[in-house]
Amino acid sequence: MSSYNFGREYLLLGLRMGKLIEGFVDAYYGPSELKELVGNEKPPSPKNLLNSCRNLQKKLGDQGFIEERVKFLEKILSAIETSLKINLGEEIPYLEKVKRLYDIKPELINDSIFYKLAEKLDSIYQGSGTLIERYNAFKEKHDIPLERLDYTFSQAFKIVRENTYETFPDLFPDSEEISFEFVKDKPWGAYNWYLGDFKSRIDINTDIPVDCVNILKLVTHEAYPGHHTEHAIKEKQLYIEQERFEHSILLILTPETVISEGIGNTAADVLFSDKEKGQLILDHCCHNPSSEDLDVLIERYLGISKLPKLYNNLAIFAYEDEWSDDELVKYSLDFGFIPEENVRQILKFIRHPLWSTYIFNYSIGEALVKEKFGEHPSSKDFKLLLTHPILPSDLTKFK
Repeated sequence: MSSYNFGREYLLLGLRMGKLIEGFVDAYYGPSELKELVGNEKPPSPKNLLNSCRNLQKKLGDQGFIEERVKFLEKILSAIETSLKINLGEEIPYLEKVKRLYDIKPELINDSIFYKLAEKLDSIYQGSGTLIERYNAFKEKHDIPLERLDYTFSQAFKIVRENTYETFPDLFPDSEEISFEFVKDKPWGAYNWYLGDFKSRIDINTDIPVDCVNILKLVTHEAYPGHHTEHAIKEKQLYIEQERFEHSILLILTPETVISEGIGNTAADVLFSDKEKGQLILDHCCHNPSSEDLDVLIERYLGISKLPKLYNNLAIFAYEDEWSDDELVKYSLDFGFIPEENVRQILKFIRHPLWSTYIFNYSIGEALVKEKFGEHPSSKDFKLLLTHPILPSDLTKFK
């Protein structure tokens, strides 16, 4: 099988996986005729797709690809094989499933981390009432009115875009751009839909009011220098310039998403110190800056960043221990600082068929990046992530 035919069959497999499992293909900007071909086909047979996947696995070593590409494609094809086995009814324990799909090994986080966070927040949120009452009062004060969302997000986008261009000069394609929309009734808080041709649309879910303290993390994660930046640069450098076909399709249930979420979760740390984050939130995101305390804003931002670890535990309890939603809510509320509606929202994500294994990618992706490159990765190290097909097992001793 020539490398051209191999690439064609790989993209057809990915596109057919998207037809078999709704949402499996996050983005596709490869040859349009392949998308049209699959679009006109009948629903694919999982057994036929599994045979196609295994054929590609057998032929991979004969393509003459450099080691970096071979390792990347091996892991992606292995994840696709796992998804097909699950679709065909093979019983795989939950955490083993996560390991095979994403090249990571999740573990329960000790509750002491969340109790310590509660103690920290208890000292920050001053006033009368319980911690959750004071937390809710703070959040209500900082929720951005719907009529100000467009303006506030536009301001944040402008700031992080300018800083990203200064940090990574000459890296972006000339025509990159982002639009954003406000949506409702989604299992996620925000989503970057990469459209190809260096363009993205970011959807922001307003079912739960958007906290001004969280805006900086959201826009750096989804846009600059997070998801949009990564996808645009990899489209330019890996797909267009180096003709690596595998970077014209983004597949959700695969290891590349772990690194992508790690890039998103550490994006703000590359651009700004913790104090700079707080100052930017104060100056450009809060609607009443004169009444704010900079130190409180910083601690609030840092507290939000620890929540994905708690969400990992919810997923493990949900699928390994078969806890009900009410049990998961009670567990979360016992820490005293998470509103019930926030827990219910994240459970929509955890219980969603497509996303049930995905929740770990945020905190583990971030941990892998920071363990390798530090709490505030340098622009040089972060550029490596933006321009190479890094795998989780490239950043850890885990095999």
